[in-house]
Amino acid sequence: MEPFTQKQKTGGWEFVVRDNRGQVLAAGAGHLDHVASAAQAGAIAAHKGIQYGSSLGMMRIILETDAINLASTLN
Repeated sequence: MEPFTQKQKTGGWEFVVRDNRGQVLAAGAGHLDHVASAAQAGAIAAHKGIQYGSSLGMMRIILETDAINLASTLN
């Protein structure tokens, strides 16, 4: 994933969707323009992962992230 760069206001997002046994079902990644912070890029990644899991019919989604601020905000 492309790291967030303050100067260019760009970054990247990525997600992995797993089933209840940990088996990878899908993954995605992409580039972001016009992002204000690394936290915003993380929130976009979380949103895209939840959207994709939902599109697979998942009703109970557990979000895992290494972004402490994002996790605290969502909890």
